[in-house]
Amino acid sequence: MPSASVTVATRVKTGQLLNPTVTVNGSIVSHGEGDISYSIRVVNSKTGKVKGSISGRTTPNNYLSISADIAKQLAKIICQPEEVFLRITGYTLSDSSSTSHGEHTSSHTLSGGPGPVGKTFVCADPSSPTCPKVFQLEAPVTSTFTGHVTGTAIPMLCPGGSWDYGTSSIQQSTRQNISFDPEKNDPATTGAGMIPEVCDVFEDKCGAHDFAESQGSTAGVPAADIMSGAPVTFSFSGQGTAASEGDHPGIPISWKYSETLTVQRVNADGSHI
Repeated sequence: MPSASVTVATRVKTGQLLNPTVTVNGSIVSHGEGDISYSIRVVNSKTGKVKGSISGRTTPNNYLSISADIAKQLAKIICQPEEVFLRITGYTLSDSSSTSHGEHTSSHTLSGGPGPVGKTFVCADPSSPTCPKVFQLEAPVTSTFTGHVTGTAIPMLCPGGSWDYGTSSIQQSTRQNISFDPEKNDPATTGAGMIPEVCDVFEDKCGAHDFAESQGSTAGVPAADIMSGAPVTFSFSGQGTAASEGDHPGIPISWKYSETLTVQRVNADGSHI
């Protein structure tokens, strides 16, 4: 069989690899007679960060056999999943539900700055196909609600046959799950939606509480975009009608929503990549 060899003239040069995910580089210093010091680094080609390194010194006795041990150490570093951290840096949601008996609207916006840094669930066996690759993120939001209903006149509950809920605002958290495997090139995906609802089950004014099943959609962004460290935005919208399961079974509830979720890859301390 023909043999092949690598020489200084034929080796692959730095910058000529096709889309590498990691590169291995290092240096050696010969002390003579099989005594060599070595230092090797494994570098993430996309971020330039060092995933790990090994160093040591051979002896004349193990000079020819130590390469197998070095290869095992390098393989462990290369195959180790890289920790990826995300945080919510922007969020908006507006939705509305209406029936022939009333309307409910709400709006939600990010408040108080970005949310805390989150990372994927930790698995005992990252190679397991059942290991979830999900980021669970949250962030503070300001939520504002308005609504009004009409119905049978009832003292205190529906004086004059109508009730205006007015405008109210609260501070709360939005929680978002983003499915993404940093070790693959599949897009990052997440979902959004709303529950069509008019009135309030706790304050069923005018007997006009109507609701339907949750309505939603999914969106994705390219893996390379989310890994870049630049902000990426998931956008959602939807509208339609659904049959009420509330005080007026079967009547149509018209619903619509528009939502944006911006996330950014960051370092563990929240600083920019």
